[in-house]
Amino acid sequence: MSDATVFSQSRQIAFSTPAAMVDLERLLKEFLLGVGEALSYNGIILGHIKVMAKIPAGGELLFLSLTRLDQVDSKASPAWNRAEDAGVDSLELTINVLVFGYSRKTVETVVNTALQRALIQG
Repeated sequence: MSDATVFSQSRQIAFSTPAAMVDLERLLKEFLLGVGEALSYNGIILGHIKVMAKIPAGGELLFLSLTRLDQVDSKASPAWNRAEDAGVDSLELTINVLVFGYSRKTVETVVNTALQRALIQG
């Protein structure tokens, strides 16, 4: 096992069609699982993957964390309203990945691929 790889990135995501809060949460979980599946050993991430999503217009926050593929932990700020149907047109993401056994280039490629699949083209 090699040393730990630490990857951190901030991204601005703009949606061509506004998304509902419940859809955003689902897409963020898909993103997290996409990263986790590629960086896991037998369903376990040797480290952790964390995402903080912020809706710039209102300041709503959602924190997601993954160490096992069968459990995405999430905690929303009080302003994060899952029942709200109002469309969100952009999102600020802070992505942190700490894993053992993968190069920084591999982690970066996995994160970018998962972003494309779940959030940018999703």
